[in-house]
Amino acid sequence: MQFIDVRDLAQWIVHAAQTRLTGYFDGIGPSYTRGRFLAECADALGSSCTFTWVDRAFLESHDIRRWTGPRSLPLWLPLPDFAGFNTRDTSPARDSGLTVRTLSETARDTLSWARTAGGPVTGLTADEESTALKAWRASRPQSNATAHEAQR
Repeated sequence: MQFIDVRDLAQWIVHAAQTRLTGYFDGIGPSYTRGRFLAECADALGSSCTFTWVDRAFLESHDIRRWTGPRSLPLWLPLPDFAGFNTRDTSPARDSGLTVRTLSETARDTLSWARTAGGPVTGLTADEESTALKAWRASRPQSNATAHEAQR
C-alpha cells in the first residue's frame, strides 16, 4: 500500500507552484506491505493489537466493503482487481522536492486529530468488527490441539 500525509502533499504542491514545476508526478509516499504498514502504526501508537488475515470471499460474503465508507475495511483493495494500484514509482516526485514524514509520526498525529476532532466515521464499528471476527473464527476448522483444549 501507499499513502501520503496530506501535510507533506500540500507542502510539495506549494513548492511545485512556487518553482513552476511541470511534469507528471505521483504525489504519494513509498510502498508498504499491509503487514508492515499495520505493524508500524501499532508500534507507533503503543498498541498491543493482533492482526487477523481474512480472505476476500469471507469479507465480501459478510458485506465488508473495500477502501472507505461505512462497513469498509479502510485501504483494502482486493487482488487481482487492483494489482499494482499501490506500487507507483514516486522517485520523480521525490527528485522534485517531495519529502514524506515517517509513518509513525503520521499515525500518532492522525490518532490525536481523530480523538480531538471526532474524526470521520469510516470502516467497521467495533461491534461490526467483533461480529466479523467471531464469524471468521467460527468458519475456520480447528486444529486437533485447539479442538481438544475446547473440550476441556
